[in-house]
Amino acid sequence: MTATATAPSDYVLGDGSTAQQKARGAWKRWNWLIWTVVLGVGFALVSSLVRLPRDEGSMSIHATDEYGASAVARVLEKQGVDVSAH
Repeated sequence: MTATATAPSDYVLGDGSTAQQKARGAWKRWNWLIWTVVLGVGFALVSSLVRLPRDEGSMSIHATDEYGASAVARVLEKQGVDVSAH
């Protein structure tokens, strides 16, 4: 059988402080770092999940490869067709 002893809430440590005072002091020292890490991770997560739609497909007027819509648009413009991106 294992018995667990609990100290009273006003138990004084060897340096004259209580465990609650030590915990509160540690929280005051480190809470800015904890919040910075939490917010940084949250921002990175949101940034990775929310992506703006990109206009890079082969049918995009801005596609620059030889088979993309940009190439077709240049050929049509040379033939006198007015090409505009919407």
